[in-house]
Amino acid sequence: MHRLNNKILSFFFLLVLLINVLPINAQTKKELEQKKQKLQNEISLTNKLLNETRKNKDLTIDELLKLKSKISSRTDLIAAINSEMKLINKEIKKSNEEIGNLENEISRLKVEYAKIIYYAFKHRSSYDKMMFVFASKNVNQAYKRLKYIQQYSEYRKAQAEEIIKNQASLKLKIEELKHTNQEKTVLVSIEEKEKQNLAIEKAQQETIVQQLQGKEQELKSELQKKQEAAQKLDKAIQR
Repeated sequence: MHRLNNKILSFFFLLVLLINVLPINAQTKKELEQKKQKLQNEISLTNKLLNETRKNKDLTIDELLKLKSKISSRTDLIAAINSEMKLINKEIKKSNEEIGNLENEISRLKVEYAKIIYYAFKHRSSYDKMMFVFASKNVNQAYKRLKYIQQYSEYRKAQAEEIIKNQASLKLKIEELKHTNQEKTVLVSIEEKEKQNLAIEKAQQETIVQQLQGKEQELKSELQKKQEAAQKLDKAIQR
């Protein structure tokens, strides 16, 4: 009788235990399923954020490459303009030297002309010229001497006029070259400013790329942890 009572009592406790445990296991499985679903949602969101971050990073890198190309083009353009300016400065220097030579030539002609005037005045040039012509052996020689005097005078006059004309032309050329040089100086200044702005933008883009790369690594690490947690939940649910 005592043994029967013990069996009944044991069966009763076992029944109570089963009644209490089964709902707990069922509830725990439901909670695990909910946690799994939540993790899956988080994994999907993290994947989406990761893809967006990668896309933004790629776009920023592409923009960065374009900026580098623009900076390189600006650098080449500035170098080309500076080379042109050097050539212009050489041309200006050369033209100034030519003007100096022409001025020396004009000075020489003035001195020579002054000597001729002085000689002509001293020797009464008109009389001396006539004597030079009349002293000819024949009419042909006289004609040639007269033509020589006329041609020499005209030659000196034309020579002086040509030098003055060339001098004026060179001065005009120098003014044009200086004007061109000023325009190119302004252009270089503008290009340098644009290059600086591009360099600032490039630095900003590089910072953004670094930030996106850091965010990408964080999201990848977070995604891996969540995927591992989801796998553990799967195993727990399947037990």
